[in-house]
Amino acid sequence: MMTFPDFMFRNQNKIPSSQQNTPDIEGYYYTTNDGSQMAFWIYKADRVSKEHTHDYDEWMLCVEGEYLVTIDGEEHLLHAGNELFIPKGSLQGEKVKAGTRSIHAFGNYDPPNLEGRSTNQTFLPLMLWLIWLPPSARLPR
Repeated sequence: MMTFPDFMFRNQNKIPSSQQNTPDIEGYYYTTNDGSQMAFWIYKADRVSKEHTHDYDEWMLCVEGEYLVTIDGEEHLLHAGNELFIPKGSLQGEKVKAGTRSIHAFGNYDPPNLEGRSTNQTFLPLMLWLIWLPPSARLPR
């Protein structure tokens, strides 16, 4: 099993357990200049997330393992390489198998006031941004 690289696990980017909808998981996030976020989660045991909603859109990619997402009562089973878009305001819940890793992007909301944030809190690795580009897309010049 491969893991996320060490540089993604900076203490200042660790998601506090009080902000998680799933108990006892490890997560890290990066915030972009417009307030969008990327988050990376590792599930070391089988977990169930409480149902919740967001006031922003969510896109997710199951990197490894098994991730069952319920959106407004409809189940979506994800395995490695599967992705899912969750529209803002949707009631969602998750069941995740031990060993699962996932990447999530959150956006399409009014950005928070980012004034005073340090550079490492607004960093989004270019290599991760490239994952989102469709094959026909061109890089900005």
